[in-house]
Amino acid sequence: MSATASGRPVRVRKPNGPVVNAYLFLYNATVCFGWGYVLYLTIKHYVDGGKPIELWPKIEYWLKLSQTLALLEIVHSILGFVTSPIGSTVMQVASRIYILWGVLNLENETHYTNNQAIAITTLMFAWCPTEVIRYSFYALKIYEVCPYFLLWLRYTTFYPLYPLGVGSELACLFFRLPYIYESRPYSLTLPNKFNWSFDSLYIVPLVGLAYVYGFPLLYTYMIKQRKKNLGPAVADKVSGDIFAEMKKTK
Repeated sequence: MSATASGRPVRVRKPNGPVVNAYLFLYNATVCFGWGYVLYLTIKHYVDGGKPIELWPKIEYWLKLSQTLALLEIVHSILGFVTSPIGSTVMQVASRIYILWGVLNLENETHYTNNQAIAITTLMFAWCPTEVIRYSFYALKIYEVCPYFLLWLRYTTFYPLYPLGVGSELACLFFRLPYIYESRPYSLTLPNKFNWSFDSLYIVPLVGLAYVYGFPLLYTYMIKQRKKNLGPAVADKVSGDIFAEMKKTK
């Protein structure tokens, strides 16, 4: 750790060696493929005339695999393989894991309504493009071969996709509240050998508060990152190149 002029600590990371870089490239490429396949399955489902309520069984395996692999991002941050802050990484991954295993996984235990199925669909059209762009960006950035259009997508598509994703996540949770209230999935009641109890219903308001606190922070952080990576100098250069090409064609 070191400190800035304001006295705030900043993580200092040593450059990764070739083995770590190769591992990170393989990891990001693999997860990118997983999310791309989920997106393909979702699109194919509707192109083939499928209904929203029939989507979940077709994407469940690959969705669970791709999203659960994100737990390794926490390990990467702890080990210093990446510069992502540990706290924000844990918060982002934990919220996704809860939605996946604590909410969407309940579809296997009881029938769900068409509204719930539509929420899952919009969630896929938010999560999948976001993650395909993000992981492909990370993979190519390792070897400094990331094209500008991917950089632009990384720091632009979040404008519509992040709100769509958060709204869809909350919708999935909202439509599952009656079932969570009645059945208390993953709860532990007394008496038991551990001699303590846990009510999963208490997680719901905590998750709600996490979204209220976390989403504005993440969204404004991405806006700042966009200005940093696609600032006026970069934007002016790209705009100038475009206008120059337009003049040549006249």
